[in-house]
Amino acid sequence: MFSTELHRCRTAAALSQSALAKKIPCTTSHVSRLESGERRPSLRTAIKCDQILSADNALIRAAAEQRSQTEVHKMKTLWSNASNPDDPTMIAYDALLSAYQKRGQQRPPAEVLESVGPEARLLLTLADKASAADRRLFLSAAAKFSEYAGWLAQEKGDDRLAVKWIDRTASLADRLGDRDLASYMLIRKALIAFYTDNSAITITLAEQAQGDTRVSPRVRGLAAVREAQGHALAHDEYQCERALDRARRLLDAPSGHTPAFGSRHVPGLVATAEGWCRHDLGDHLRAATTLAEELARIPAQAARARARFGVRMLLAQAEGDQVDQVCAQAEPILDDAQQVDSATIRIDLRHLNRALGRFHRQEGVAEICRRISSLLSPAIPPAESA
Repeated sequence: MFSTELHRCRTAAALSQSALAKKIPCTTSHVSRLESGERRPSLRTAIKCDQILSADNALIRAAAEQRSQTEVHKMKTLWSNASNPDDPTMIAYDALLSAYQKRGQQRPPAEVLESVGPEARLLLTLADKASAADRRLFLSAAAKFSEYAGWLAQEKGDDRLAVKWIDRTASLADRLGDRDLASYMLIRKALIAFYTDNSAITITLAEQAQGDTRVSPRVRGLAAVREAQGHALAHDEYQCERALDRARRLLDAPSGHTPAFGSRHVPGLVATAEGWCRHDLGDHLRAATTLAEELARIPAQAARARARFGVRMLLAQAEGDQVDQVCAQAEPILDDAQQVDSATIRIDLRHLNRALGRFHRQEGVAEICRRISSLLSPAIPPAESA
């Protein structure tokens, strides 16, 4: 029941009814009636309470359970393409996807995929059974969940599963006529090629994603970033610089809304990518400096992003013979890497382990290498199907 859950969450947060009422905002008597069960919450109120009390969607779900079957079914149409951006249904499921994405920054990907994968498959099933009026809403929602499932699958280390989810999302993008999403799936495939050291396919896919000028500057900018990384992997500094300049121009273009694609946790996308590229181009000291500056800007709660770029910074430092810097900064970065258990981050951890091997006699290095070795032997998660 929402009333019981609200009382539990408010008590756990050490807030009085009047304090919660001020934050919603509403009257204290309204909060009292919600907790006593005299009043049924609107979805908007449930969302607000959930956010204030950090209830991780528990209050949204509790509110949904008290609504009629028709109302619950309406909630499943999600937020995509809603004409009113303040619609409670849209906000509720936007919050749900955001919650999964937040968990994905802090928890092992296999764990998060256990929730996201079934949600995506359910939405696909519902889309096939929906009326013509509702089908687009289900398809749009399914595409968003499928895209995120593909990313989680790659982070889990299952590239074949990741490609299945990406292909499914691309198919949904075609059905929806969503050029941005279709192009973004090319960028996602380019990322898989990039992590297998295939610079040619990385560049080709990234260039294809930039080929349609009707695609948003944001997506074309992200494609230019991936192209730059491909050129750096191929040791082509000139083409890498050109792609980075293009990315800056495109990503600096005003959009007027929250980005739908790409990381929301890395403030300096192009600068961070430049630091990454500098390492692949052999300019290790410049790479280390740039990545250190950008790492300081990534929020503490974005453990996956901090681990990804932190490990790359340590690698640049090690290959630039800045071993003292590695020893001084490694512990919190490796803590983040352990927390998120990322297959792509483990690639750089292997390189870091080898790079530090040259300095195994230096104080502190052996302990770091032992810690890295433990991170390179994760528990094998159960198989997942798309």
